[in-house]
This record gives sequence, structure tokens and C-alpha cells, in this order.
Amino acid sequence: MKKGDIYTKHVRGSRYAFNTECVFYKYPNRQKCYCQNFNDGLLEDLMEVKGKRSGRLIINEIGEIVVYKKRGNQQEWEPRYVGKLEDEMAFEDIYPNPGNLNPGLLWTGFCSHHGGEYSINKNKKPFFSEKTKGKYSEEKKRYFIKNLDEEVLKRIIHIKSTGTGRFRVNEYGHVWAPVKKENLEYQMNDEDFKEAFTKQFKNFPSKLKRTIKIYQKSIDHYPIYMGKVDEELEIEREEKPHIIYDEDEEIEFDYEDVDLEYYG
Repeated sequence: MKKGDIYTKHVRGSRYAFNTECVFYKYPNRQKCYCQNFNDGLLEDLMEVKGKRSGRLIINEIGEIVVYKKRGNQQEWEPRYVGKLEDEMAFEDIYPNPGNLNPGLLWTGFCSHHGGEYSINKNKKPFFSEKTKGKYSEEKKRYFIKNLDEEVLKRIIHIKSTGTGRFRVNEYGHVWAPVKKENLEYQMNDEDFKEAFTKQFKNFPSKLKRTIKIYQKSIDHYPIYMGKVDEELEIEREEKPHIIYDEDEEIEFDYEDVDLEYYG
């Protein structure tokens, strides 16, 4: 794909925002965490393709960057390809690309709307969900993942202890999932795990501690690291752009049968 091309694959990934000066992550409480090294050329590409000086961007598990661009005067937005993330994004005291994080411990990156959202059904099959909203109807389709690493899938099911539920994959292929507090406390019976978990949190910088505390308090789940995937997740889906009819539709938040009032 070339810069500006209509993006015809499933749109998924971490949600960030940009303006004329930088790219940043926006917390649910609207506070911002700025990327310290985003490429200036890529920032210009974002504004060019979007046709605006600010907006949102989405980065999938292989680093493909997409923005939604309005179709003329219509109340429709179509996904446009911007380019590919080549360099690791640096944030103060937040680590979305950890090098040696053990599965089962706390996730060190952002939490809410960070990473493409996927689910596991009752048959233990992972899938993507895509909502298509027309002017008069709404349709939701599931697309099963054909190549999710089996060890990662087994780990998600085991640690979540439900057999179903949601997980996320960010722009570096790192997989994390919200885990209920009681399921995590059950694992704390393992003294080695409890010691590692407690020591890990104690050594976190204050900003990362606050990120985890806010997330845990809001939905009573902890963000837990599950491992890493090294390739694009494959699904059987017709090549067509995912059109939206409200520019805010591409923003999704984590939820596991919980009250979402916190997110506003």
C-alpha cells in the first residue's frame, strides 16, 4: 500500500492522537502522555492523509498506521493508510515494548484502548469483531484468527480462568488482557508468583503505578501480560474498507461486563 491509499483490511490496533507538534496517548480522563521521539516526517504524513492538523491514528500489530478521513461532505469516514511504524515510540515511564517481561506479570504499557481488541468464544476460538453501522441498521461480524500462537492462547485462557473474554495486541505484537481481581488473587497462593508480582509493582515508576491503579479501580481488573506474537494475525475477510458514520466510532474501550460510566 502507498500513503493515502484506502485501507481495505480489518482496522485494529492501538489508539493514539496527533496535532501539529506531536503524537500522544490520551487517557480516559483526557490527560495526555506524549511520545518523545515520533518521526517528524510521519507526523506530516498524518496531517496530509487526514486532511486536518489533528486527529486520531490507529497502529496495528505489524505497525501499519491508519487514520479515518471524511468522505467529502458526507457523514462518512473511510480508513486511509499512512505508513508503517519503523522506530519504537518512547514515553516517559510507560513501556509498551518491554524486552524481558514475563507472562503473568503486570503489563507495563498503556491500558485503555491500547492494542487491537480481540475475544475468545466458548469454544476457545479467538476472533476479531467488526461492527458495520449503516444509516438504518447495524451489523456485527466475527472473524476467527487462523494463526494466533497456541501457547499464548492457552495462557490467556488459563490466567483469565474463564475460557472466554477479551485480550489486546499492541503495535509491537505484545499481548495483554484484563484479568479479574479474584482470579489474580487466587494465583497469589503461589508464593513465588506473589513475590515477583509485588516486587514488580514496587519498582514501577509513579506514572506507571498510577496508570495501573486507575485501570484496576475503574473496572476491577488488572492488566496482565500474556506474551508476544511475531506476525500479522490472519482472518478470512473480504478486502473492503470499514466505513464509519461517526468519527468517534473507531475508539473502543476495555470492558468485561462492567459499568463504563468511568470512561464518559
